[in-house]
Amino acid sequence: MAGRRRPPLPRPPPRGTDPRWRCWWSPTLRHGLARLLAEGAVFPEARHAHGRPETAPGHATLATGRHPSGHGIVENAWWDRAKGREIYSVRDDGGQTSPRHLLADTLADWLQRAEPGAVVVSAAGKDRSAVLLGGLAPDAAFWLDEKSGRFRTSRHYLPAEPAWLAAWEREHGLARRFGETWEALPLPDGLEAAALGFAPLAADPYARPLPRAVGGLDPSVGEGFFTAAYRTPWIDEQVAGLALELLDRYSLGADGVPDLLALSFSALDIVGHEHGPESPESLDVVLRLDRLLGTLLDELDRRLGRGRYLVALSADHGTAPLPERAGPPFRRAGNDEVLCLQRVERELARRHGHAGWFADGFTFEPRTLAAAGLPAAAAGREAAVLVSACPGVARVLTAEELARGPAADDELALAFARSFHPERSPDLFVHWAAGVVPRVGRGTTHATAWPHDTRVPLILAGPGVLPGPRPGRVATVDLAPTLARLLGVPVPDGLDGRPLPVGELPAGG
Repeated sequence: MAGRRRPPLPRPPPRGTDPRWRCWWSPTLRHGLARLLAEGAVFPEARHAHGRPETAPGHATLATGRHPSGHGIVENAWWDRAKGREIYSVRDDGGQTSPRHLLADTLADWLQRAEPGAVVVSAAGKDRSAVLLGGLAPDAAFWLDEKSGRFRTSRHYLPAEPAWLAAWEREHGLARRFGETWEALPLPDGLEAAALGFAPLAADPYARPLPRAVGGLDPSVGEGFFTAAYRTPWIDEQVAGLALELLDRYSLGADGVPDLLALSFSALDIVGHEHGPESPESLDVVLRLDRLLGTLLDELDRRLGRGRYLVALSADHGTAPLPERAGPPFRRAGNDEVLCLQRVERELARRHGHAGWFADGFTFEPRTLAAAGLPAAAAGREAAVLVSACPGVARVLTAEELARGPAADDELALAFARSFHPERSPDLFVHWAAGVVPRVGRGTTHATAWPHDTRVPLILAGPGVLPGPRPGRVATVDLAPTLARLLGVPVPDGLDGRPLPVGELPAGG
């Protein structure tokens, strides 16, 4: 009896690939990433085309085929001028975690309309990731709670926590890792992390190299441990483990109707914020994620049959390097930026005789505008001049400019316009100069329009997809309509994305 066919050896990496990641094309590495790179259509120049890449907007964009200006999830949270409070992207007015703030339907919704028997389930390390990938009316959505270490859902999806989930948590929950250390996996082919540019910061007095104990000086399992464990690769292992359970519980792929399992692995973002993308910690997250993806693909092969399912891999955003590791031109925003921005408020108060100009971030306080008799557009123009004079600021765009519509050749303004919604966006958009990381204190962040924040992976594999690299720029809004076309699912009019040519190779390919 013939053995299981091995996946083909990976091709050379597409031109322009970061040399630090060439190990994923190693012939000896046969986990998930290498397999997807070998068997999938690979788009090495995929970008989020909007100017404020964050977790919630990124997931909503991947799911809807629309920019944030169309799906309404402009940030993880935004200031509601009418209500005078912050709105979290996936918490509705009743306090439930839900997709009520999502203004567009998703691939999941298109599939359910076309195939009434289709089952849609999502799971993620973050609530906003699970909610937005699942669409408006999935069968279930689950996310990992940082404080309890357990998966949660809400009454928007299910009337109560399923009994099977409680039983699964008792056997497989994050609490079982109490007393274990986070140890780094070995690199393939004898590669050295330091030689690839992944090394601890020598001057960091708080660094605890791997292997590392997780949690604090507390002998009991509690919130402190779970909060610390949430900042390790273990949370991805929880998502992958639950995904296998969901395949059974919801009989995904068991009949002739296509189903959708949407997963989001959050560890790389959480670990990357703290340690930076070139850290040994981030490298270990990717190594472990590679193994988890390989396990999931092998399990889908066993249950559904190889070549009988579609897989798409992408990300909600990129990230800036840690300035202390990358060096110039990267630098952290510091005292000068902080003081200059704070003095914008003081200068507006001096000019107009009223204080309290900003309700939250760069969103004006409506009561102050009314008291000063100044329209928001005029205040925006005035404040933009002041903010533009601050160090580290390359350009400031106002809500008035973005609402009017940028010129067709103004690529930066177009990117911010794609992140703009008149009722949810701030009055000013700050574009930081190249290399400025807009974070005060330890760690790094994203949410700029620079390529290190907008560039993401994009790979599709499965029926109807010819393997191979696809050169040229594509956008993440293209993912949902591409999957819909492969599934034979009609899409609504007015999408920002377009189906990608995954069924054919480029000329010379």
